[in-house]
Amino acid sequence: MPRLPDNPRPALLDTAERLLLRYGYRRMTVDDLAREAGIGKGTVYLHFDSKEEIALAVVNRWNERVFDRLRVVAAEARPPAQRLLRMLEARVLGRFDQLGDAPESMHDMLAAIRPALLIQRERLLDAEARLFAGVLRDLAPGIRPSEPVLLRTARALLTGTNWLLPYYQDPSQRGTRAEVQRRTRDVALVLVSGAKQVLKGTGVGK
Repeated sequence: MPRLPDNPRPALLDTAERLLLRYGYRRMTVDDLAREAGIGKGTVYLHFDSKEEIALAVVNRWNERVFDRLRVVAAEARPPAQRLLRMLEARVLGRFDQLGDAPESMHDMLAAIRPALLIQRERLLDAEARLFAGVLRDLAPGIRPSEPVLLRTARALLTGTNWLLPYYQDPSQRGTRAEVQRRTRDVALVLVSGAKQVLKGTGVGK
């Protein structure tokens, strides 16, 4: 058996991600994870208390990857409205791409880890909202950074695209990537147009 790295957690998460996408949450077991990773089951439990914790860590990884991409797009040398459109598309398609051809709905996994996921989700949404708020401020440079309308508008952009996220849809509902991209662009155009009007209504929007 190959020597384990000093910190096998990333490799375990890589394996867990593959198994979740291959089998789905209900069919994946800790025994599967240990066997696929080439380690003992006890070693898995040195790093995770349960299958639920493993799933939560995988979802957290997916979200972190998307957030990293959002930060890149937010810093691009483009007009703020274009950056907002690209960010909304990235937050949906980034998650769609990571799920790939998942064999089942993610509802079972989300239900199993719901309490911890809600806490994690609020932290993520807060971080995303602040990132979007920074770009919205570029859209209306006369607004103070602490102006509440920026975060409220950013939250509205996120809420308006949350229903497109693949976690809450069966595979049959997701459609193709091209279909998801088209729906996301349509929704994003409406949302960004509305955001412009909201900020313009403050008297300082440009």
